[in-house]
Amino acid sequence: DGPYAPPARELFSFIKSSAAPGDAVIFIKPRTMCYFTGRRSSVYPPSGDDAHFREYFSSIGARYLVVSRAFPLDARYLYGFVERNRSGLEKVFENGDYKVFRLKGPAKKS
Repeated sequence: DGPYAPPARELFSFIKSSAAPGDAVIFIKPRTMCYFTGRRSSVYPPSGDDAHFREYFSSIGARYLVVSRAFPLDARYLYGFVERNRSGLEKVFENGDYKVFRLKGPAKKS
């Protein structure tokens, strides 16, 4: 169960093989992501508009955004962001529990 469930293991395998070592991944459980993939990870801000989210993602060098309906906060914040920002995202992975989007454009890190 949890991070050992097949959908989570598929997610971590995809991130580990697709994300460069310096890429950051936005995920609601950043320590879990870091532990299983070796990639930097951060949770998204708990509130804000789309511009605030994009600014934060850029400031940490985020290249991937992971969303799941299993997490109520993802449904509350990220699914709307994804729908409104399709032109800046590319879906690169999906299984029964997770969707991964690559953030288009250069990742910047302050």
